[in-house]
Amino acid sequence: MSLVGLNGSQKCYNRKNVIVGEDDKVYKKPSTALEIGAGVAGLTVATPIQKFVNKPFVKMAIKDMHGLAQNGDVYVNASKKALVQSGLAAKGVELVDASKLSSKELAKYAKGGIPSWLNKILPKKYRQIIEKKLQASLNTIKSGNNAAFIPNSNKILVNMEKMSGATFHEMGHALNKNSSVIGKALQKLRKPGMLLGSVALLIGAFKRKKVEGEEPKGISDRFTTFIKNNAGKLAFLGFVPTLVEEAMASIKGAKMAKPLVSAEALKKINRVNGKAWLTYFAAAVGAGLAARTASWINDKIVSPKRIA
Repeated sequence: MSLVGLNGSQKCYNRKNVIVGEDDKVYKKPSTALEIGAGVAGLTVATPIQKFVNKPFVKMAIKDMHGLAQNGDVYVNASKKALVQSGLAAKGVELVDASKLSSKELAKYAKGGIPSWLNKILPKKYRQIIEKKLQASLNTIKSGNNAAFIPNSNKILVNMEKMSGATFHEMGHALNKNSSVIGKALQKLRKPGMLLGSVALLIGAFKRKKVEGEEPKGISDRFTTFIKNNAGKLAFLGFVPTLVEEAMASIKGAKMAKPLVSAEALKKINRVNGKAWLTYFAAAVGAGLAARTASWINDKIVSPKRIA
């Protein structure tokens, strides 16, 4: 048993049960059960925050996007021309009317949406879970509540009746992947960025804050302490590749649409794309708030009590 006696006191403490801070102040370590409970409480409160912040912007963007359906045929014809003129068609990019896809075809797209390297290492049951989630996302595209460019297959999926105005933005994503080193790099950084946000949320929720003067022990502790102390900022930072890449896609999409649609139709596209970008910004803010909130709740529950 390792014992510590501090501040000239004759009383000794088991080092496993105490924390030594600044000026040899001694604090009682919180129990493992309390730390786990604090983490669960933090996640329970923080998890809905991102959706709460983002939801109004998503509704606003979808409503405006559906409003573009009034000019549906104009956007459909212009997007087909833009696909050729931009060189995307020559690079193998295809426009697919998602409203016409069967359940079997959607399942095939969902299966193809998982990167090949991930397919190789994931057990079958986990692949199936991801496929179901991807298929649920694809169903929102089919119903006209979203649109997507799928990099693995070079396909742009859009409900041409309800969301044809979104086609130019998705072609912007296709240009980022097929014709831009920076754009392609940003697309590859999107998932790691989201992972950073998840890690910041979890570490913020479950890791105890250091008492004043307490030094991290080892590389792992230093790493997680840094994340804990900056959880909100890092969760927001994880969205930066997405925010930049989305903006690039909208700008490139607008350039493709400009010579092919009227000034008024282009103005509507730009307004909708701007509102759509705000949904990502709101998600980034929500992620930062969620991680910060989870960390704050943990601090309130498991703050070590001074005993000497």
